Amino acid sequence: MEDRGRTPAQEEDTAMGPSGAHGRAVGSRRRRRAAGGDVARRRVLGWGIGAVVAAVLAWVGVLVHRWFQREVVGVGPRAIASREDMTIFSGFRYAQQAGQGGVMDVYVPRGEGPFPVLMWTYGSGWTSDRGNVGGERIAEALIPHGYAVAAFSVRNSGQGRFPSHVHDAKAAVRWLRAYAADLKLDRERIAMGGNSSGGWIAMMTGVTAGLPRFEGQVGGVWDRPSDVQAVVNFFAPIDFLTMDGQMLPGACKSFNKGLGITECHSDAEGFESRMLGVPVKENPQLVHEASPRTYIGSRTPPTLIVHGTRDTVVPHQQSRDLYDDLVRADVPSVFYEVHGAGHVVDLARDTAVTTSTVHQHRVPLAGRREHFSWDAVAAFLDVQMPVAAAPGQTGPQRVGPSSRSR
Repeated sequence: MEDRGRTPAQEEDTAMGPSGAHGRAVGSRRRRRAAGGDVARRRVLGWGIGAVVAAVLAWVGVLVHRWFQREVVGVGPRAIASREDMTIFSGFRYAQQAGQGGVMDVYVPRGEGPFPVLMWTYGSGWTSDRGNVGGERIAEALIPHGYAVAAFSVRNSGQGRFPSHVHDAKAAVRWLRAYAADLKLDRERIAMGGNSSGGWIAMMTGVTAGLPRFEGQVGGVWDRPSDVQAVVNFFAPIDFLTMDGQMLPGACKSFNKGLGITECHSDAEGFESRMLGVPVKENPQLVHEASPRTYIGSRTPPTLIVHGTRDTVVPHQQSRDLYDDLVRADVPSVFYEVHGAGHVVDLARDTAVTTSTVHQHRVPLAGRREHFSWDAVAAFLDVQMPVAAAPGQTGPQRVGPSSRSR
């Protein structure tokens, strides 16, 4: 009978006999092995491609991290110098800003730490973005007392308007707190200070604790608080609309001549108007928002104020009014009126014999001195930023220069 179910291959096997069938089986096995080899090769190739992709992604991640650190968080330092009494870290970038804004130099005492720190920014009528320059002078005054100094810059009034300077300062605090351990600093004992417009920045940073509007979007550190434990204010402008009426006789005339303006601090081209971005007389509400007095309250940190009675740039009545507001809010504060001193950081040396009238509220004797000096600043900070209590102690320790790490 005709076998209709046989395939051509079976017919061929029958025609060729047993050897033909065997050859075909061998060929089939070879094809299966070849197919298996192809699968294995494809699998190995896939693994190889996967490894390359993973490596590329890892490298991209490194680059992104480096970009983030450089462009958002900041990097540094550019240089490290060692002296007998301190180590100097120069050129940290706590944030990438235009020009020289966003730079921080840190001066750390010799020793184990962690050290309390005074952050400092030099004033310039908000015209300079180099507020970190000169920090070594502050460090030389405070390092002997066991304090580190972090001198930082913010944007100038041509690069940012109010409240950008406060945003920068708070970003600097967050950055310093994030990297405090690496620098042997105590993140729980950070004070903010400055002179003139730098003192205004310090005051605004202190009094606006907990107010989201003043946090800004500067830098890349967001998981640290921006509050400070004390403020050191050297002759800051406080209320822009009252300054002209408080100037010493003839001071506005010399002020106008020096700046090429006509209306003293109220001038549309004056320091305060340029910082606000609008003439101070045209926007009293904005002036109110830019005054530290507006925010003084229960969260205001202890404050030291110093002002020379012969200041011809910022009238010392500004500091008197600020001190009165602090007392009314029951904020621990001390105010040194330095007789005969002008608008200079070294006002303790500005006269042959420096005498001060000292006003204080809730500052114990250990936290103040009979006359102003950098020792008076250190004494104030000692009391307001004490070392945390050790196990078994009932309260914080009061520390003096002799008990700090050197």
